[in-house]
Amino acid sequence: MVIKDIIKKLLINLVIFTLFFVVYNMFIRRRIYTEIDWLDYVVYLFIITIPVVLGQLAKEKLKKQRK
Repeated sequence: MVIKDIIKKLLINLVIFTLFFVVYNMFIRRRIYTEIDWLDYVVYLFIITIPVVLGQLAKEKLKKQRK
């Protein structure tokens, strides 16, 4: 159940991040989506994903300790 919730939240964050990244590159930087450096995308996604996973795991650990 815990893993399922974390994956669900990560997928939601992935969708939001992807939309932000595409809009940012298309309108602000005026680059076409196909010209995006995919290494940048992976690095940004990694930077956002790690704190989300660690935060969810810490939250679940706190819930278990309170019980």
